[in-house]
Amino acid sequence: MKQGLKCTERYLSYLNITKKYPIITMKTIETIEDLNTVLKESSMAPVVLFKHSNTCPISAGAYSKITKGIEDGILKADVYMLIVQKSRELSNYIQEKFDIQHESPQVIVVYKNEAIWNTSHNSIGAESINEVTVKLI
Repeated sequence: MKQGLKCTERYLSYLNITKKYPIITMKTIETIEDLNTVLKESSMAPVVLFKHSNTCPISAGAYSKITKGIEDGILKADVYMLIVQKSRELSNYIQEKFDIQHESPQVIVVYKNEAIWNTSHNSIGAESINEVTVKLI
């Protein structure tokens, strides 16, 4: 019985930690419907859209920086990645919706359905993304 109690205490401790420090993730989106779900989330907290090319070495570097930023706890907003080769229609839709010229790799911070900030190529980094998002949280 004591073992079960310890597990319960650890689980409750975990829940308290995740309330204070939410687990940040990178999820893949592929459709306009997926994006619309993400945009609903942006009404409560900033979200990061990451346009990634799976054939570009600069994009691979940006992916690594973002992933490391998530693992190290630097990023405070969820990241939604779309692979431009697989989701061309979605990529074009994002360009039109936010009136931001398409680049790849590219990061767009969205808050309350509006593009607040964007950057591309070698300017992508977890620290710069975090500077923008923490001001909105």
